[in-house]
Amino acid sequence: MIAYKEFLPVTALRDRIECYWKFTVGADMTAPLQHVFPPEGCCNLLFVSSAERRFILFAGPSTIVREITIQPGTVFFGIRIKPGYAEWLHAADPFSCKDQSTLIPAMEMSDWQQTLLSQIGPAFEEVSVADHALVLRKQQVFFAPDEHVAKGIQLIIDHNGSITAKEVTSRVCISPRQLERKFIKATGMTMKQFSQLRRLRKAIIDLCVAQRSKIEMITDRGYTDPAHFYKSFRNISGYPLSKFQQHLKLIENQLI
Repeated sequence: MIAYKEFLPVTALRDRIECYWKFTVGADMTAPLQHVFPPEGCCNLLFVSSAERRFILFAGPSTIVREITIQPGTVFFGIRIKPGYAEWLHAADPFSCKDQSTLIPAMEMSDWQQTLLSQIGPAFEEVSVADHALVLRKQQVFFAPDEHVAKGIQLIIDHNGSITAKEVTSRVCISPRQLERKFIKATGMTMKQFSQLRRLRKAIIDLCVAQRSKIEMITDRGYTDPAHFYKSFRNISGYPLSKFQQHLKLIENQLI
């Protein structure tokens, strides 16, 4: 069994946490899984449990499709951090750690991270453990992102990427050059790149998970025709769409 499931955080955290997610590769698998996952432009704090060890990774914003080998019986629990808020949970600069992961040494793990890591397993779904720890951190560690960047990010998310940088800038009421500079510093990517990633992610969900027709997806996501979508996927992800779709068919998905 291969399963992916998302969980909403409590309301108090939704300004900075997009979701929690769990990815499980069943112990019944007879060989390691070559897992392919799409980009979403967010940083993630990853808690990993396998038969051999448990560890935590900080993953920078993903901008390309990536392929990794996962052993049977491995469980990932992720905290997907809204762009612009990564600094609240980790000191790494989003731009410098883009498409990279960093191991968090055991001596640097906080108490709540160690507690959560110890509970990760195939049956784990008690996200209230993460909720409680992060609400407490929000109360103790003040962090306020740049208000212009935060507004721009939310506009792109609300429109599933179907909004131009020019439209974002006009609504945020700041010069394009200023906003772009601040946006790159906070998220590790340009507004255009983040918009493309969000639109592509929504298109993938519509087509491969929600099982919407190709025509519906293309129309709703603003692509001119199938060729436009295929080219966009290839240019952004650097991965063959047909191969990616075949892999997604192996996974049981539960999205929020």
